[in-house]
Amino acid sequence: MQPNCPAFIIADHRPCLRHALQHLLTGKYTRCTIKEVADTNKLLHLASDDLYNAVFIDHCLPPDGGLEAFAQLSEPYLHSPVIMFGSDCDKRKVTGALIKGVAAFFSWHDDPMHILHTVHEVLHRGVYISHEQMQAIRGIQQHHQRKKKLPRLTKREKEELPLLAKGYSTKQIAAMLYISNRTAGNYRNSLLRKTGTRNTTSLLNFAKEAGWLDDDGSDE
Repeated sequence: MQPNCPAFIIADHRPCLRHALQHLLTGKYTRCTIKEVADTNKLLHLASDDLYNAVFIDHCLPPDGGLEAFAQLSEPYLHSPVIMFGSDCDKRKVTGALIKGVAAFFSWHDDPMHILHTVHEVLHRGVYISHEQMQAIRGIQQHHQRKKKLPRLTKREKEELPLLAKGYSTKQIAAMLYISNRTAGNYRNSLLRKTGTRNTTSLLNFAKEAGWLDDDGSDE
C-alpha cells in the first residue's frame, strides 16, 4: 500500500476511541482503508492476512496490554510499523515502548495536528521520535550504563541500606535483622568502602544517585 492511500489497523477495546481515531485519519487520508479490532487475539488474526502501513495499538489493549500485543505481533509479522497510544501517558511508559521498538507513541491529550504529524512521519520515514522522547530515551540508557558500573551489593547490604536511610541506629538495625551489633557495623563499613564514601550521609547521597533507594534494589 502507498502512503497516499494507506491501510491501517486500529486496536483498542473502546469503540468511541477507535471511531475518534478513524475520523481523524479519514479526514487526512480520504482514500485510506481502516480495520478495527478490540483485543490482541483479533489483532494477530487480522495482521496475518495483509500488509498495513501502520498498526495503532492502545497501551492498555486487552488482555495483557499493548506492549505484550506488540511483542506477539513482532515475532511473526515484522512488516508493519506500530504506533502506540495511551489516554494518560507517563514518560516511563512512553520511553519503555520506544526502546522496545515501537515506531511512535502519542497521547490522546496531544493536539490532533501533532497526532497527524506523527502518522505522516511514520508513513514516510518508518519512525517518529520527538526531541523530548529522544532525551528521555537517552536518559534511561545513560542510567542503565551508570548502573552497570556500580558496585554490587550483597543481600545483607541491600537489607541494611534502606534501614540506614530511615535513620535507624546500628543497634536498632542489628535487632531488626537478627544479627549482632558488630555484624551490622561491618555491613555499614562495607557499604562505605564499596561506594568510596566516608559517612552515612554521603553514603545515602550516593545510594539515592544510584537509584538504590527508589527501586527494588537489584543490580540488574
